[in-house]
Amino acid sequence: MTAPSVPELPFVDDVIEVAITDLDSSRALLQRLLAIQDALLATTLTIVSLLLSLGFTNDRAAVVLLALPVVVVLACVDATTRVHFQRVSERIARLETLLHHYVVALRELRTARPTAVRNLRRSIDAYQFGVERAFEHVSAKQLRRANGRVPRWWLYPGMAALIALCALVMPVGRSPGSSVCIETAGGGVARVNEPPEAVSGSVTIVPCPGARRGSGP
Repeated sequence: MTAPSVPELPFVDDVIEVAITDLDSSRALLQRLLAIQDALLATTLTIVSLLLSLGFTNDRAAVVLLALPVVVVLACVDATTRVHFQRVSERIARLETLLHHYVVALRELRTARPTAVRNLRRSIDAYQFGVERAFEHVSAKQLRRANGRVPRWWLYPGMAALIALCALVMPVGRSPGSSVCIETAGGGVARVNEPPEAVSGSVTIVPCPGARRGSGP
């Protein structure tokens, strides 16, 4: 069913049809952007938890620090997605305002009609088709403005600080190969998980079984 046209704006019906299609696309994109933000945060938490667990299990601060660039990169992607989200939200608000002015122009038939038609004309003049406009260049100022007051985004700096703190307080783990083999009283060989300089007393350090020839005394 075709909506009645506004006589003062004979082209308005075509514009409204395009605007309704644009509004539907914008709303669908808004939901996808929300899902992307949730997925980014969940992915970051999963990776950080995994690397922290591996780092503490193996006493490797380097493994823990691997989570730091992951947090930085995903935080930047999340912040940019938030800017896109706000732009799409603003676009939806402008489209809804355009449709509101259209309905008012259809309804008003008396003294308020000139004002209603004028408002509708202004909304049409300001309308720009294409939801891809939300993905134009994002500046650092826009990133700060869009994310500075969003509590969930500050989880990323919090995770980065936690990673740095864990790496700082973590004991230095032994490097691979920091064990030696000693000769036991019965003539056997026992492996000791200590570096050679830590082995003292009347023990004899011998090559470990399976060691490469020429790799030790």
